[in-house]
Amino acid sequence: MADKSSESKSELSQPATIGQMRVGDRAYTDPMALAPLRDGSCYLHGGFEVHSAPDATSRMLIERVTGGWIAHASQVKDPNWRISRGFPWPGVTAEELMPVLRIE
Repeated sequence: MADKSSESKSELSQPATIGQMRVGDRAYTDPMALAPLRDGSCYLHGGFEVHSAPDATSRMLIERVTGGWIAHASQVKDPNWRISRGFPWPGVTAEELMPVLRIE
């Protein structure tokens, strides 16, 4: 029984996607999860996977804070972002959009 509770705690401390992150969580994700828009707003797609350490794909650090997320985008080498009028993900729903409060 102790194994199950420790396994549950491990799952809770390691969210699988951006949308599952809780306030205080920090993780790495694919920089393509970030959408900077022409109106000055910025969103993360909640369906992108997150990892506890950076790798070749998940190389942008994000933090879940009260009211949204902080994206450490300035530390990403060779980003491929395009500022656009709309979202870069076809068929994205409002529930999948995570507001970015600050980019560092």
